Amino acid sequence: MLAAVSCLAPAPAAAVGRKDCFQCHDGSEGPTIDAKIFDQTVHADLDCTDCHGDVKDVPHDAPLKKVDCAQCHAKVTAIYAKSIHGTQKAAGNKDVATCSSCHGMHNIFSPKDPRSQVFPLNLVETCGKCHNNAALAAKYNMPGQNYSKYKQSVHGAGLLKSGLIISAVCNDCHGTHDILPKSDPASKINYQNIRTTCGVCHEGVLVQFNESVHGKALTSGAKLPNGQGPPTCTVCHHSHEIVRITNEDWKLHNLNECGTCHADRLDTYRETYHGQVTSLGYAKVARCSDCHGSHNILPDKDPKSTLAAGPNKVKTCQKCHPTANENFTKYYPHGDHKDREHYPILFYTFYAMTGLLFGTFAFFGLHTLLWLLRSLKEKQKAPPLRMTEEKMVWRFRLFERTLHFLIIVSFLTLAMTGIPLKFSYTPWAKTIASFLGGFQTAGFIHRMMGFVTFVYFALHLGSLLKRVLKGEKGLFWGPSSMVPQLKDAEDMIGQIKWFFGLGPRPKFDRYTYWEKFDYWAVFWGVGMIGVSGLVLWFPAVAAKLLPGWAFNIAMIIHSDEALLATGFIFSIHFFNSHLRPEKFPMDFVIFTGRVHLDELKHERPLEYERLMASGEVEKEMGMHVLPWQYTAARIFGLIALGVGLFLLLCMLSVWVFNWKA
Repeated sequence: MLAAVSCLAPAPAAAVGRKDCFQCHDGSEGPTIDAKIFDQTVHADLDCTDCHGDVKDVPHDAPLKKVDCAQCHAKVTAIYAKSIHGTQKAAGNKDVATCSSCHGMHNIFSPKDPRSQVFPLNLVETCGKCHNNAALAAKYNMPGQNYSKYKQSVHGAGLLKSGLIISAVCNDCHGTHDILPKSDPASKINYQNIRTTCGVCHEGVLVQFNESVHGKALTSGAKLPNGQGPPTCTVCHHSHEIVRITNEDWKLHNLNECGTCHADRLDTYRETYHGQVTSLGYAKVARCSDCHGSHNILPDKDPKSTLAAGPNKVKTCQKCHPTANENFTKYYPHGDHKDREHYPILFYTFYAMTGLLFGTFAFFGLHTLLWLLRSLKEKQKAPPLRMTEEKMVWRFRLFERTLHFLIIVSFLTLAMTGIPLKFSYTPWAKTIASFLGGFQTAGFIHRMMGFVTFVYFALHLGSLLKRVLKGEKGLFWGPSSMVPQLKDAEDMIGQIKWFFGLGPRPKFDRYTYWEKFDYWAVFWGVGMIGVSGLVLWFPAVAAKLLPGWAFNIAMIIHSDEALLATGFIFSIHFFNSHLRPEKFPMDFVIFTGRVHLDELKHERPLEYERLMASGEVEKEMGMHVLPWQYTAARIFGLIALGVGLFLLLCMLSVWVFNWKA
């Protein structure tokens, strides 16, 4: 009986059967084969000699030849021979995958059997034996990192974490025995074939894509100006790195993918509110696909396009702005203020604001520089002002100081939350936005401080109205009025002459010409920044009265006027009020409300003379500033100065490091 044949007792070839082989291959000698498992494999009905035909008797001393699977699987073997694995094997590559590398040897199960090495849940590890082998990847220049990327992808996570065997696995995209390099026109991952390969699972998407501008361009063989072909699935979704489209990192990164072909459109998008916010890492605003579609992108002249004029475009805008109307859709999402031919109103608005910005900084920048040089010279030849008089007079009452406190807090906060948006393409803008809790939080704070701005402005207007109704004299004219007068022009000319040593310093009254400029700049700024900010805050409401391109104009005005205001306050105003040598490091009068009588005599001699001549000095006399009041003023003031100067340095760094939008 065969069962009684010993390994030491040769058996004729005709008598060699599976049981004879298992006597040695049961773990005692040679490769171990589990008979019970083998009886469950696809080869359970075969005898060992059906594959190992060179076995003539047992035991056999000579090594067995490699099994030729082609004797049963000729068709598959012929396909394999033409594959990248087969051609590499024919070229002498001894490390290349063969039949047994993927299917196993004595443990070959049906691909539908969970025990099979090519069962979907196991196939990734099977392919990974070579494609996750760092030595082989380096030796044959294989993209070994794709293995780990796949495991983190939406397909890999669906398969390996959720156990969804319908998820795409290696052979779904690359093939099985017919794997070809992507450069081969017959390859399933060839550029022209990718969409069909993906369409096996994503059939509905394939239909949409084929009808889109990208699909039709791909079918026609069109080439882009850069010589590349139109985008196909893996251009946007990155083969082994495909993630869920709800992933915020992917949403933000996908903008750059569109920009590889549509660089000019990406540039103009980045200058919009939507684009600036995405640069700061916030993905919950309109991106390319939200307006144009994703797989179904059509020309805006096509009635089926999401951007076709009329109901389609309104519906698209209403996805984010539910009350958007026809007017709303007239917004220029890619309006270019440098393009005078196509966007003349944006062009002239931008350069008008730019002219105002550069004109203001040119004049007052030179004014500040000359003043600094003159002050340093005066400080060298004259001793510091000594306060011999103990008396202090009121300069600002509680109401005025409270308003200025609101201005400081709201303005600094508006700057801190708004400047990162203006310079969203810089590293420091992203850091500030993150520090503030992300742009959504920063945006909320910005709007609340905008509300505070309207509050203090309304309070000031209310106080003016009250003074008018009381019949207060000198409110609109005279030495105590904030209305510019002929003397202010004379003082400015005299001050400039003093800068050059061409005359004495002018005698100033209660308010100087630069203080009046600051005062009226608030009226201008609240009007320009405030109104444009409301348009941007409530676009759907504004669209009931204004065409959509008004949003583009509001963006230019709001952005450039805010840049003018912050740059001016943090440099010119800080110097005029605090940082010039005679005031350095800070003038505390706006915090304490009181000024030393000797200082008033030196800084504003005309006001001092009027007070002395009228006998109002005693009436205006205030209590001494207590130590704790100076301490509180110093802490708050220095913090405000520090924040402002920090933001000024951030803005200047844009030009120093030549950061580009």
